[in-house]
Amino acid sequence: MVAGHHVYVITGVEEDTVTKADITAKQEYLVGLGFGKGTYTELIVMPLPHDTNKAKEIKDNNIELLIDNAVDNVKAAKGLCACLLLWNNKKK
Repeated sequence: MVAGHHVYVITGVEEDTVTKADITAKQEYLVGLGFGKGTYTELIVMPLPHDTNKAKEIKDNNIELLIDNAVDNVKAAKGLCACLLLWNNKKK
């Protein structure tokens, strides 16, 4: 729990399945960005399709706010929680 809230990092891989190596790589990437142990509640790494799988995780975990960089993910989640779309991003 971070500041009294649960913070989930939900990210995907460009494959149909997620491996332990994928999860480790994502953890290392987050550490490189400054998100080490204790800065988030759980890392969820999901396979394709990201929009559908992310919406399922949001519903299953009662997530109240999504901050994302992909329009399709926000569209899939907009009826499930409040959504913020990062405008200046690599994914359109």
